[in-house]
Amino acid sequence: MLIYLNLQGYDALKTHLKYDTEGGTNTFLGRRSSHEGSQVPDLGGYSGLDKDTTTLQKHTAADDETRKVKSRDAANESEITLTTDFNLISSDFNAKEKRKNSSDSPSQLNVPDINESYFSKSDDLDQLSFNESTINRESEIEQRSSVVSSIGSNKSMAKDGTENLQNRNPEILLKKQKDLLALVADFGLQNMHELYDVKEKEIYEAGLFLPSGSPGSYLAAFNQQPAEVKKLSRFGYASLRATARLVEELADSKLRQEIFNVTVDDTKDFPEISLLDTSLHDDCPLKNNPRCPNWKHLFRTIDGTCNNLKRPWWGAKFQPLKRFLAPHYSDGLETIRQSVRGGPLPSARLISTAVHWDLNVNSKSVTHMLMQWGQFIDHDMTSSSQSRGFNGSVPRCCDVPINLQHPDCLPIEVPPNDPFFGRFGIRCLEFLRSAPSSRVGCGLGPREQVNQVTSYIDGSMIYGNSDREAAKLRLFRNGMLKYSRMPQRLPLLPQDRERGEFCRNSNSDFFCLFSGDARMNEQPGLMAIHVVFLRLHNRLARNMAHLNPEWSDERIYQETRKIIGAILQHITYREFLPIVLGHDVMKVFDIDLTKDGYYNGYSEKISGSAANSFATAAFRFGHSMVQGKFLKWDDIRKEVVNNVSLHEELLDPGSLHRFGAVDNLMMGMCMQEAQKRDEHFSVELTNHLFQTPNFPAGLDLAAINIQRGRDHGIPSYNNWRNPCGLRRMRTWDDLLHVMPPGSRDNFRSIYRDIDDIDLFPGGLAEFSVRGGIVGSTFACIIAQHFRNLRKGDRFWYENGGFDSSFTLSQLKAIRRVSLARVLCDNLDLIEEIQPFVFLTADSLRSGEIPFIDLSAWQESPKGKLNLKQNKPTAIEISVPEMPETTLELEPGNEIPQPLE
Repeated sequence: MLIYLNLQGYDALKTHLKYDTEGGTNTFLGRRSSHEGSQVPDLGGYSGLDKDTTTLQKHTAADDETRKVKSRDAANESEITLTTDFNLISSDFNAKEKRKNSSDSPSQLNVPDINESYFSKSDDLDQLSFNESTINRESEIEQRSSVVSSIGSNKSMAKDGTENLQNRNPEILLKKQKDLLALVADFGLQNMHELYDVKEKEIYEAGLFLPSGSPGSYLAAFNQQPAEVKKLSRFGYASLRATARLVEELADSKLRQEIFNVTVDDTKDFPEISLLDTSLHDDCPLKNNPRCPNWKHLFRTIDGTCNNLKRPWWGAKFQPLKRFLAPHYSDGLETIRQSVRGGPLPSARLISTAVHWDLNVNSKSVTHMLMQWGQFIDHDMTSSSQSRGFNGSVPRCCDVPINLQHPDCLPIEVPPNDPFFGRFGIRCLEFLRSAPSSRVGCGLGPREQVNQVTSYIDGSMIYGNSDREAAKLRLFRNGMLKYSRMPQRLPLLPQDRERGEFCRNSNSDFFCLFSGDARMNEQPGLMAIHVVFLRLHNRLARNMAHLNPEWSDERIYQETRKIIGAILQHITYREFLPIVLGHDVMKVFDIDLTKDGYYNGYSEKISGSAANSFATAAFRFGHSMVQGKFLKWDDIRKEVVNNVSLHEELLDPGSLHRFGAVDNLMMGMCMQEAQKRDEHFSVELTNHLFQTPNFPAGLDLAAINIQRGRDHGIPSYNNWRNPCGLRRMRTWDDLLHVMPPGSRDNFRSIYRDIDDIDLFPGGLAEFSVRGGIVGSTFACIIAQHFRNLRKGDRFWYENGGFDSSFTLSQLKAIRRVSLARVLCDNLDLIEEIQPFVFLTADSLRSGEIPFIDLSAWQESPKGKLNLKQNKPTAIEISVPEMPETTLELEPGNEIPQPLE
């Protein structure tokens, strides 16, 4: 990894960062500017550095070997062993690579978690097993500080009168570089220990943590932090502090010139910096590559590793979210963005009340199911982790003494005249930053955020993201998943008696439901669609067992999981994205599906990793489409009367146990119109999010989205326009080209400058692109994400030429699947439904909607279809075409271009 420094403290320098959207790498370019680095004021609840620091940056290496410290290629490091037992795949499996010893029984299946192989093992999962050298950090830092401070004392004058630096001997310079890097590494680890082992305990012992059952605690549970991510965040925090210290040390021009042999005008030629042989590198949890298993050509790994055989971490869980544009922090490292005119940005809650107020206008053509599918598929691709405190507690951020406030606190200020919270005297909303992420290769640099799930559309929200999670979900019989039996009904998800922090049950006999993603307990529509796909998996698995009685449980499970992943991809790209983006954007970004044959667009140079701007802003557009009530409909398409406000149903899985509940919810999603996609939110989300009977108010989702964008360093709305091939806004009146006058006026009343507008509210207020429902800026980010996801996925369902590829007959069967068919087959009573459930349209009887014919997977001559589970028809049913009409009657917005 090549790291360059561009010193923000020098008046003549400003940093521009360009990210490679194809490979997910960063290229940093030093550029001159007359702007000075802005000082960061003390904002109380806002965490960050107290003074100007510089941005640690990467760049292409210089060729001058005397001015480099070579970093070791992570791919040459000792590899991590990942063990997943595929011995149960039957010996007749016709593949190039097989595992031996196929005699193990299902009861003896060994499913060690990937996490165990690259995290240090400790009885206390909240602690990292650091080297013994970290014990005496303070004394080491003092010794190294004295060495560094002595650098530059031995100088003589050359004949031309310039300084002749005796220390430019490569060996001496190398030692001085190592001393400096050892100093900053130890400093980072010491600061990490002071926070996680000392201060967090003090905060906890002072009782400054949120009580269970409070809105803030539910938000933290929704953004849960597993023990493994806590370990990664410890190292991420140490890296941040080391970066800050290195920048501080190199602000001394003499020291910088002495060690790196560059002048102020040569910052673009800073040498490569290696952290090898430092305590920070020794403790890095992600310094090695995973070892890809023998079956890597056949099925996906459960954790997403080894999809790209040259870059096996791409798209895997626990990796940093990818950047399309450089992060924007006011100090270059982690402090949230400031106004371009100086001073803090307006409160996220103030923006919410001015811009995201409830207007309650329904969409003319889009159903609530589109919103629900967006959330379901989002949970397959992204999950950020909110910081936690000592013993898994959630630190309080509001009304806390500044000396006992967690540094990751970023509370949302509430104005005293707030139209809702003001009546309760609430002046602050709880908010914790996302945990800092470690980098693969353990480099320094600005704050990044971890993605806790695989980035690919692979059904991880159904199957989990580790072998341990997958094993807890599996029945280990006929490839099936665990389920709860229900009298005279199709089954429900199993119950989770271990995890109660995320549920408030109306019926004490029921617990949280259990699936591959704990967030599924958030609201009833999400729970219901999880139930549908559990049923779909088990339906397909049972048919696979009938078709191929010789297949083992493992073979059936893996083949079924592979089909489910393909169905998720197909529905998303065929039914969902054309409505969201419109056909023009789909064509420009090359994400239209092939109608026959194979797709040949896979590139090992493109990363399928999830983008930060996608997860934090653009793909949250669906929040504006949420209705205040989730209407239920019965099997004869009549509305059920017992509909309640959304916040009364949040976190209550007990409601799904009522007879017909899943059917009523899914039919309601298909029949109820969504809220129009605009900047307006239901008050259920802006005033009552996670509200419980013991609290008079909830949280504000719109404000949380804005604050999360600042937390993640997402550049402002205007900074996304040019990279997307769109016109940059110069004046407030320019906004009238892309949004209504009232929206422009709302922004002008809140923000001091047009360049201050946050990406989330700005993108949400835009007119829709032609044929789609999102604006140009969000269309750019969303389309780029899904373009990379398709081109960068070796296991993409349309791909040909791989051992994992479907046959053409299998691919033809998958192309006939629709979400309407999935619902028809996996609900109890539904007989009629529209062919495209994301659109309000005429209905067809379920027998007229194509199904998936599993006969293409039959290998055994003894196999046969279970006609009760797979309903063939003598008539070949044609697959309906998606309509290509403009969905929303609004001015057509600009068509964005790929971020390349």
